[in-house]
Amino acid sequence: MTTEELTARYAILAEGSFNPRDSKTANAVLRFIPEAAAALIDSTQAGKTAQQVIGYGGDTPIVSSFQETLKYSPNRLLIGIAPIGGELPDEWRIIVLDAIGEELDIVSGLHTFLSDDEEFKLAASANNVKIIDLRKPPTDLVVSEDRWRERSSYVLLTVGTDVAIGKMTTLIQLMDFLRASTLNSVFIATGQTGLLLTDKGVCVDAVVSDFIAGSIESEIMKVDNDFDLQLVEGQGSLFHQGYSGVTLGLIHGSMPDGLLICHEPSRKVNDYGTPLPTLTEAIDLHKAVMKPFREVDIIGVSLYTAELSEDKALTAIKEAEEETGLPADDPVRFGSAKLGNAILNTVGSEK
Repeated sequence: MTTEELTARYAILAEGSFNPRDSKTANAVLRFIPEAAAALIDSTQAGKTAQQVIGYGGDTPIVSSFQETLKYSPNRLLIGIAPIGGELPDEWRIIVLDAIGEELDIVSGLHTFLSDDEEFKLAASANNVKIIDLRKPPTDLVVSEDRWRERSSYVLLTVGTDVAIGKMTTLIQLMDFLRASTLNSVFIATGQTGLLLTDKGVCVDAVVSDFIAGSIESEIMKVDNDFDLQLVEGQGSLFHQGYSGVTLGLIHGSMPDGLLICHEPSRKVNDYGTPLPTLTEAIDLHKAVMKPFREVDIIGVSLYTAELSEDKALTAIKEAEEETGLPADDPVRFGSAKLGNAILNTVGSEK
């Protein structure tokens, strides 16, 4: 992280949307850098704490309005949701302008770039604040150049049976475990939320489709000589008709050495009502997608079990291991050791 990111104090805007699924950007801050959360704006949950609503985030207060956050001394306003289509709700414009007027930098992961909005640009210039669009792609985009054959590092990619199923969270949890190992590891973000947590990566779902593969390939090659293991954040899902395109580009651009399959056993259908695949089906499809180019290790299964009791979660883990013959666990709930050691054993055998 940059010095500015380390000193960030976010007023997080998630009006009417603060919950475990719809406020992914807010939730990542609250889970992984809760010290950076000054306060959260959602009038429907005002008076509660983040912990009470989503189960983590500690005593971060939830308030009704932006003005109420000022007593917690924020220095940035973070747009805490990433809605379908990625547009700023009209009723939030006044909140953004109020924050600029209070000299807070604006951080957004929306597809609509706030830094291109004339009204916001003029206000930011007048108040000497920055508008940071996390999804703004680099200008030096290229088509994939098949550079994976030159790599010396091991690249691990998370993929899922659906969207919003723990692909980023799994890797952030594993990073803490892997830092204590002899492998020099790095997290490569591919979405707006991940880019809040690291300065390495690119928001691939904002890249023109021809350049998706090349954009992640470039990010991987930038640090190839500096790390033994690169953990690349997955996006979308091959089983989700809305977001499968970005997944395929990311797979072919990263050309991973290994995959972690992410799955929620209590989720039966996706947003379109399509039944989720079995783990075996997911493994077979991802192997097939990679087969024209290379073999790929399937290292394990990361489960999201928050909706299950502990007994049912442990049963789901056991069933996943029996179905796949691979190590499975919920690294958030039960720790990262099992999947972390599976990675170390695989990467160690290939180095």
